[in-house]
Amino acid sequence: MKIVRYKRKNPGVYTIYLEKGFENDFYEEVILEYELLLKKEVSEKEWKEASLLNHSYDCYYTALRLLNKMAKSKSEVASYLRKKEYQEEEIENAIKKLEQQGYLNDLTYAKSYVHNKIVSTLHGPNRIRHDLEEKGILSSLMEEAMTEYTKEIEEEKIASIISKNLKANHNKSENAMKRKIESNLILSGFSPSLIREQLSSIKVEKEEEIAKKEYEKIYNRLSKKYKGRELDYKVKQKMYALGFRDFDI
Repeated sequence: MKIVRYKRKNPGVYTIYLEKGFENDFYEEVILEYELLLKKEVSEKEWKEASLLNHSYDCYYTALRLLNKMAKSKSEVASYLRKKEYQEEEIENAIKKLEQQGYLNDLTYAKSYVHNKIVSTLHGPNRIRHDLEEKGILSSLMEEAMTEYTKEIEEEKIASIISKNLKANHNKSENAMKRKIESNLILSGFSPSLIREQLSSIKVEKEEEIAKKEYEKIYNRLSKKYKGRELDYKVKQKMYALGFRDFDI
């Protein structure tokens, strides 16, 4: 097959044109290996081999472009490439090459991920572990990365969240407030034992006054819509939801 001409498409990429309208984009590495810019003709076998090798390089460069945008784990990169319908052998070769070049390192990635979550979020260690598992990080690497998330850091974050939640749940009974805060912290990935340890020292002063104040607010609001027994029932419902079950109305 006769090579009609070639054209530089992007840095490191050339389009090779053959007779009868055949053309393909090739990476520089493939062009050098098959000397496509020096030859005037190429056999069908060479063209097919070069195209297969080029597809493998395309897999590698696709992964590299992804990593240039954002750090990813090996599992995430492999998943991304599978969606692009590259072959498993191409994916394995691309990942191996990226690891050798230092672009892919799951331990470095995991350490950076943990550090960023500590600095920028209120996520607990259990949630971060779950996130890293989802990203395909091996358990041994995960635990090494998690050493930065010390018990002291976790306790400080729990204290900070409790302080904010006390203000947000100021209209609830002590028990209801603690249950709500504990539930939120567990969902955020913090240790139940550390949560309960800090919550045990919290006491709500003047709970009867809070209950009375909430009752009056609820009663005044609902009395515009309900009367008699139905009003009493609706008010009790609202008071129970705030944790005031023993409040005599």
